[in-house]
Amino acid sequence: MILKIIDNLDVYYKDAIDYFPQEYSSIISSKESLISRYIISTIVDNSFNIKKYLPELDSMWKPVYFYENLYWSISHKENLIFVWVSDDKIWIDVEIYKERDQSILDYFLDWEYELLGWKNWANFYVLWTAKESVIKYNLLDLDEINSIKLLEVISNEQIISDLKISKKLLFNYKNNINQVFFWENDGKIYSICIL
Repeated sequence: MILKIIDNLDVYYKDAIDYFPQEYSSIISSKESLISRYIISTIVDNSFNIKKYLPELDSMWKPVYFYENLYWSISHKENLIFVWVSDDKIWIDVEIYKERDQSILDYFLDWEYELLGWKNWANFYVLWTAKESVIKYNLLDLDEINSIKLLEVISNEQIISDLKISKKLLFNYKNNINQVFFWENDGKIYSICIL
């Protein structure tokens, strides 16, 4: 599994534009999306020896996988991209910590906050990124976010792909248990969902 976190996108932008055919890059909606796909393509080229791989989405904005045992996931936010390529199906999400209207804290249930310690912005973003990675993993729509319930929080310091993971969260979605590994670094909150 290969992970990339990139926050200096301008370094990659021209290479990303030049890499893809015009008809492909013209349908990509943002600089972050284009660079994310470029990073995936270069990883697939270097690690899987598949030349000019074009990461595609279906009409529901879900990834299309052309090769068995080759999966990828993208998350980006405000000039930051988080990309994962693996032979295992995993899903990722990233958010940048910032305070918002206090009413947004009520989006999740009090008992879920209590499992994390207390109701605050840091734990809101833990729940948001973790649940969004579960949504992506299960190919759900965002409006199903509150049907995903936090079951348990496990302090779990371990290394995954050179990342120091601080917590493992267990979520239930329709009696399926999803593991989400979580960490925070410099105001950025990351989650990885693995079945």
